[in-house]
Amino acid sequence: MRISKLFAVTLLSVLSISCASVSNIANLKAQLDSLNVSVTDISSDTASAKVTALQAAEKATKAKTSAFRSASYEQDVSAKLHSSVCIRRIVKETKKTKKSRKHSK
Repeated sequence: MRISKLFAVTLLSVLSISCASVSNIANLKAQLDSLNVSVTDISSDTASAKVTALQAAEKATKAKTSAFRSASYEQDVSAKLHSSVCIRRIVKETKKTKKSRKHSK
């Protein structure tokens, strides 16, 4: 009789432990499923952020190219204006020199 009571207690303990384990496994599975959904969402968000970053990099490259082109145009215009101003000065100085030569004769 004593052995059957001990067996009954042991059997009850094993059953309660295994029931708790099944419950814990079910709970863990639910958490894992929820985590998988979160990982999928994060992966999608990451892919979207990557596309946005690539688009921003492309726009930045275009802006940089445009800035270099503008700087080049500015240098060309500045050089032409400088040349034009120098030519005007030379023409004015040449005219003054010719006038002063005429006056000195």
